[in-house]
Amino acid sequence: MHFARAHATYKRKFQCTECDSAFQSHWNLKMHFSAVHEQRRDHKCNQCKKTFSQMSNLRTHVKGVHEKKRDHICGQCGKGHASSRSLQIHVSVVHEKKREHQCSQCDKAFGFRNTLRTHIKLVHEKRRDYKCQQCDTSYSQAQVLQRHIEAVHEKKRNYKCEFCDTTCVQLGNLQTHIKAVHKRQRDYECQVCGSTFAHLSSLKTHFESVHEGRRRHKCDLCDVNFVSSFKLKEHVRAVHEGTKNYKCQHCDAAFGYSGSLSNHLKAVHDRRKDHQCGLCSSAFGQASNLKRHLRKVHEL
Repeated sequence: MHFARAHATYKRKFQCTECDSAFQSHWNLKMHFSAVHEQRRDHKCNQCKKTFSQMSNLRTHVKGVHEKKRDHICGQCGKGHASSRSLQIHVSVVHEKKREHQCSQCDKAFGFRNTLRTHIKLVHEKRRDYKCQQCDTSYSQAQVLQRHIEAVHEKKRNYKCEFCDTTCVQLGNLQTHIKAVHKRQRDYECQVCGSTFAHLSSLKTHFESVHEGRRRHKCDLCDVNFVSSFKLKEHVRAVHEGTKNYKCQHCDAAFGYSGSLSNHLKAVHDRRKDHQCGLCSSAFGQASNLKRHLRKVHEL
């Protein structure tokens, strides 16, 4: 027992003076302090300008994002990762639902330490230390500010969809787009009405807008209200600017909304008619067409 306690103390004898973290070596402590408390990110990617605190993280980023090498495959969902460590974290957080990083100020727990840090800064400390010099927005992390600058002010979208002309700021956004629009995977179901969605945020948006009637974001051009700033921006692009970024890979049709493209694919190319009229045998590929049918034919 004495040996176990002594060995555990030896393993993590380098204590951070700014937080509760402890490390096996002075080098690891130094790297932690530089990355977390000094916010230093000295290693920059030459292809997308993203910065990292350690060279090893930069190498993993280049391998996984730009070279598309993801040799470490998850046995449960098939998702590939650039390193064994990334795979281990994925399994722990996504499949085993482990939330080992507990907030000391509330009951929230997180799968990633940096997510906990961001939570504390945003929620409890109300800190947004990284201010954009071109507009009034501010952020809790330097990399989030950099993404904002590239997306909003520099109009950079480095990740292009292989199925359509959609471009995204982040790889995760592109993966979500492909899953929702082209693969039409909808894993999140509303327990009230049965509607399904490709990701959790869409389900939350649906619940707030449809079932709770909450629409806090108002369009200055037409007074329509939206449940999120993203939906408002999408509305402005599609309706007022006439932008149609969502193009069908089977025909020349193009749409302002990803949902419109999904409906088009189902109705026109898959010939699915999921919306059945309860008063006659007619069926439609889109809910809007069913509503039009009810109004014109059945006068409802």
